[in-house]
Amino acid sequence: MYPQALKGATSKIINLKAHLRALVKMSIFVLSLGVYFTCTLITLPFITIFNSERVRSIVVSFVGLLSRFALWFMGVKLTLNGATTYPQGKLIVSNHLSYIDVLVIASRFPSCFVTSVEIKQTPFLGQLCSLAGCLFVERRSRDNLSKEVGALTRALKAGIDVTIFPEATSTNGESVIRFRRPLFQAAIDANVSVLPITLNYRKIDDSRVNPENRDFVFWYGDMPFLGHLWSFFMLKRVDVEMSLSKSIELSEGLDKNLLCERAYDSVFTHYSPIN
Repeated sequence: MYPQALKGATSKIINLKAHLRALVKMSIFVLSLGVYFTCTLITLPFITIFNSERVRSIVVSFVGLLSRFALWFMGVKLTLNGATTYPQGKLIVSNHLSYIDVLVIASRFPSCFVTSVEIKQTPFLGQLCSLAGCLFVERRSRDNLSKEVGALTRALKAGIDVTIFPEATSTNGESVIRFRRPLFQAAIDANVSVLPITLNYRKIDDSRVNPENRDFVFWYGDMPFLGHLWSFFMLKRVDVEMSLSKSIELSEGLDKNLLCERAYDSVFTHYSPIN
């Protein structure tokens, strides 16, 4: 009886510490958001009305600095595999597992992220993405496709890195979904290289990422954002690995279909499924 009671008391203490940890991180997160909103709010009219790529470039650089700070206080440890220097103004493509992906990529490659209009219409996340200079696409319709590809092309021509998640959704990590092709046209129109990135979340606290604990980090389906964020903040440490493949340079005869396939193969080759 006594050892069992002691074990239960220890479990409660550990749980209390986890909630206190989440409270501290959430407080820092809220304060950081206050700074972020204050610094970026003034730039929003220039991005949404005047579509100033110069302003967008400044915003994504600031987001990159803030992302490095966010990973630090969140306890996310990033390991980088591959070359560390690449030319500015490239199309970055990556698998997608969580909103943490954005911070991980932005911390190394400050870039303009492309997301769906569904995210734009999501309370809080939509405002957050708008202030970060994100570009939004309507994945369910092809009517505005040329306009959306044109927006990506302008950013790339201005020397801004643009990041897309061509799976078009975040997943539970069992595999990498086949990439969607349309947005790869922007790289061709802007005549820039494509950099495939593979994200592998390796450890959660002291345990390997597995189907039992992955939902503390992976955010997919209809998971509520704030509830998931609180659970994530309860963690001590998350280890993530970013594998950088060789850039895909444009060549004669390389259309968006072949470009998409080569990018997918590069990401898929370096990915470790969670199963």
